[in-house]
Amino acid sequence: MAMEAAAGDLLAALSSPPSYAGLHSRFAAYLQPLNPYLPSSNPNPKPPPKRATKQSKQAPPPDAATLRPLAKRFLPFIGRALQLLPPLVRASPDPASGDNGCGPLDELIKIYGLLLDCLEAISPCLAGKPYSVLLQRGRFVCCLESRGHFAHANVEATATLDALRSALSPPTTSTKSRRGAANVASVLPDPATAGEAGTDPEVTTLAVELTVCLANCSSKGKVKEAAPYERVLCLYQQLEPWLRILADDVRRKYLKLLVNALSRCTLFLVAEASLFDAELVHGFCFSTIQVCAKAQTVELLPSVGRKICSSLDLSWEGSSKLLLIMLENITDSVARVKVDLPKAVNELLVFVAYFSRCILSANKDLCVGASEILYKQGGYFSEVSSPTTSVLLIYATGLYLSTQQVESEIHSCLSVDILNKKKYLHALDKALGTMALWSRDNTSLVTYLDSLEFICKVLLQQANVVWKNFSEGESIHYSEETDYVLTALHQFIDSSFLAYSCTKISQEDNETLHEQRGTLLRVLVSAIKISFVTNKDVQKSVTSIHRAISSKWLTIEELKFLISSIGNIGVVLHNTGHFKEAPEALELCCQTIWKYVSRTKGNRIIEDLPNDTLKDTILDAFTRITKMVDTLHRCGKTTHGIVVKSLSEFLSDGNISEYFNCSLTLIKLWVKAILKSFEGNQEADSAPLLYHSLLGYRSPLPKKLMGLVVEQELLVYGSMEARGPKFCAKMQTRIIDVLLAEIYCSKEHCLERSRVLVRKAGVLRASGVGNLKNCLESLSEAIFLMEKLSQDSARANTTVNNQLAIAYCLYAHCAQEYHLGGEVIFEYAEKALSLWFKVETFDYSSPDMVLQQPSKTIVPLVCSLVDLLSMKGRFDLQIELCKVMIMIWKQENLPLEKLLSLLFTNRRLSHACCHLPLDEQFISVATEHVGVHCHHIKFWINCFEGDHPSLCMFLQRMLPSDLFIPQSCKHSCGWQFSFDVSVDAVNKVASALVSD
Repeated sequence: MAMEAAAGDLLAALSSPPSYAGLHSRFAAYLQPLNPYLPSSNPNPKPPPKRATKQSKQAPPPDAATLRPLAKRFLPFIGRALQLLPPLVRASPDPASGDNGCGPLDELIKIYGLLLDCLEAISPCLAGKPYSVLLQRGRFVCCLESRGHFAHANVEATATLDALRSALSPPTTSTKSRRGAANVASVLPDPATAGEAGTDPEVTTLAVELTVCLANCSSKGKVKEAAPYERVLCLYQQLEPWLRILADDVRRKYLKLLVNALSRCTLFLVAEASLFDAELVHGFCFSTIQVCAKAQTVELLPSVGRKICSSLDLSWEGSSKLLLIMLENITDSVARVKVDLPKAVNELLVFVAYFSRCILSANKDLCVGASEILYKQGGYFSEVSSPTTSVLLIYATGLYLSTQQVESEIHSCLSVDILNKKKYLHALDKALGTMALWSRDNTSLVTYLDSLEFICKVLLQQANVVWKNFSEGESIHYSEETDYVLTALHQFIDSSFLAYSCTKISQEDNETLHEQRGTLLRVLVSAIKISFVTNKDVQKSVTSIHRAISSKWLTIEELKFLISSIGNIGVVLHNTGHFKEAPEALELCCQTIWKYVSRTKGNRIIEDLPNDTLKDTILDAFTRITKMVDTLHRCGKTTHGIVVKSLSEFLSDGNISEYFNCSLTLIKLWVKAILKSFEGNQEADSAPLLYHSLLGYRSPLPKKLMGLVVEQELLVYGSMEARGPKFCAKMQTRIIDVLLAEIYCSKEHCLERSRVLVRKAGVLRASGVGNLKNCLESLSEAIFLMEKLSQDSARANTTVNNQLAIAYCLYAHCAQEYHLGGEVIFEYAEKALSLWFKVETFDYSSPDMVLQQPSKTIVPLVCSLVDLLSMKGRFDLQIELCKVMIMIWKQENLPLEKLLSLLFTNRRLSHACCHLPLDEQFISVATEHVGVHCHHIKFWINCFEGDHPSLCMFLQRMLPSDLFIPQSCKHSCGWQFSFDVSVDAVNKVASALVSD
């Protein structure tokens, strides 16, 4: 009873993790009666803690009569403990101690080894198979390997295999000790010579498990000696007849274990190939493929193949042979599959895609060899799966073309230098023809896309070189074989569009499509390039671009890429003299730009993008469209529709002040085109107006925005009068009539209407004295409207006052021309001055106005009024108006020297009847009230910097006077302009005056 209690306590302690401290000693003490019969050798490598009590003598041969009582006493205990130990060993914590640890796991392993030795000691008196104990040792080996005790597991597995060989065919000569390596040449005899054991599945499963453990110990332990791998390879070969003993389902299970173990070894050998013999690495690779096929797990082969490709260093001398062996055997194995063919084939095609991309940059021989294998295997698959054949042929052709590309360095000929091997050309033609008719499911479609992407990437490089030569004006030679290139590009495009239209597609395939997007964009561009070069399928290529930019999956950045690429194509076509083809590309670019702006506006709503993002987008779009329109003009193409749509699309959500310069530039091109179309024809009534064109657009601009655009058109016609005075005047009149009758016809547009009326007065005044009366009437109406606004405190502002002052100035001019008398002129000049001195700023532009800088509008007008007042003798008003001009100039941070030099040279700084070139009153006013230090001679010299003739004139006129320049200054400057000046200096100044 005491012994049973002790056994129960030990089993209870064994079942109570995690602390096993001292438990091995307790087990050894309990099993002490078996010590004399335990094996003296220890299979542990270091060696590990001994399995029994200390003894160095050889154990005596077991006596059955002696062992039987011991077996009866200890067997139940040993059996129960051996049942408990495997799960405990696997679950026991092991803080990365490996073979050197002393933790709970090591305690359990020592107990496990002790129990197995005890079981082996009493085995002679046990009924059953002679190798029953070895089955238990097999489980022990598996536990050791699973917990990372690779050295220990390796020794145990080797010893167990040695013992199994002895059990199956007792040797006639002495065997090596359990510590030694087994003779791998005869570890496993043929099942036919093993008697009953030759039909026992347990023997096979034990041999397989031990082989798997040995393989895992070598690969996971990163063993870098060849012998362990050679042993595993030999064991696998000897296992083949034993595997036939197992039932089909059991055999598949254990073959999968072998597949995994051999794959690990293969991957390690491949990664460290330089340390091993090439034949060993090749042999392992072949065996792995072979066991995959036998395990009916061919679908795993491509996965293993991809891992091998990713681990292999292509610079290793045996890499090419290994890859070709692998490719041929994997494709051949899949070709022989009878069950679950679609899955295996699809996995194969994924592998071929990965393989082809891996070797694309490798040496030519490898690519040629791979292309030949794929071409040959494509013939085998033709009986099984036509689509698979087509995909393999596409990869074969792509690999072959890549070698030709390197070899010939790609000349400008696509057919002679690249597609010069007829069998590949015909293979590509056949493959593309088959795939075009193939009814595909989603998964196979993406696989097919992979193959097309692969060959298209090769063709893209060739197409780019052809386009480069074409753009440089070189003669391009091509034949009908070029059609195959264009067909491949178009088929990739069409298939991609089909894939994007699929509603049911896996996440993985979706990611693949996303990765291919960059290639798709480049193929779209290359297809249209080749179409223009060959003048074939141009419409199909253009339609493909249309489909892409109309899709929802294209991103804004991708649209920008297409804009740049297509725009460049159009420019190249124009520069190379292809004026018929260029407009098609340029118009396509414009459509892409419109879509780009539209998508940005949509994203702004969805993603709440900042205003600056949209503004930058539209400014960029204006710049690009302007470039396209200008090039189209040079091609002789009408661009009215492009201008109208661009203005409508770009300005619909913004105010014109942000895009004033851009829209004005585009409208200038519109006006230039009109002028060119009606060149020599003074009948302007039939010429198109922006207003009517914008009004007819599907989404017309708001009326106020429409008015601003039309005002820009009016401004441009005014600036281009020199090109066609009568025509531009008539067009301005028509535009003004539209503005007054159609747009600014309501009370809320009083300011805008008055502005147009002032413009109308200017046009009427320029058309001759016969229209002066109408001119004054227009100005009177404008003044009336603005005076009402100015009197309304709620609506009076700087803009109204500035605009009213301009109207007063114009009225003063027209009053002089209409002979209304000096009093009217002085009255309106004084009114203008009064208003300008009230305003805080002369910048009267706003988001709802189309006006230029005051320095470009007010200053020229005031200069004319100064001249008029000078003739009338109102020098006081003249000086005040000069003061206004200086204030405007300073407000815009323009150099005052430029303005004053202009005023001086045109005699606007003195009285018309005065001999003095510069009035003293002006100097005083400018110095005291405007902050201009014009009483210094150096200031005036700076005014004429770079203008030597004007400076000469200034000093010649000023030096004789005592106006403001002291005698000291006269002496310092007089030497340059005294009568001692040289003849050459006089000639130089005179020549400059004549040339100006």
